[in-house]
Amino acid sequence: MSRTVVEINAKHHPEGKRFLIKEYPKDKEYRRFKLSPQIAAKLKQHIEDSQLERDDLLFIYQTEEPAPQAKPEPVEHLGLTEPNAAGRRYRHGTLSAYSAGKCRCQHCKNAYLWESVQHAAYWPGHFHTAARLCPWSARKGFPDRASQQGDFSV
Repeated sequence: MSRTVVEINAKHHPEGKRFLIKEYPKDKEYRRFKLSPQIAAKLKQHIEDSQLERDDLLFIYQTEEPAPQAKPEPVEHLGLTEPNAAGRRYRHGTLSAYSAGKCRCQHCKNAYLWESVQHAAYWPGHFHTAARLCPWSARKGFPDRASQQGDFSV
């Protein structure tokens, strides 16, 4: 191995590109490694299938878009929350019931979790703590259990 590839901001690249190829690894020591004939054949096939040129990357990291999750339906038959300090009541299974009504029933928690996951999907880098705890989040690193459970239970 005599070169390494670094992903950088295009404004810092001499040619305005996304990747910079450095002619030596980070410790400036060249490395050699042996590939089995099977791996070499698979790499060759990958290069041919992908129509890669001499200085192209062999493998490119591609992120997957999270599958849209169905919004949990508010449950009408549960009625309203207990009155808060201002005397207001809110419908269970809504953000208002969770935040202003201070209700922590499972339906209200699910509404809050769903909103956090949706917020994280549209605002990368603003990943709420609640979304991290959400078991049906489709974000990278978290299991997608919505298809297994069929509901939004936590």
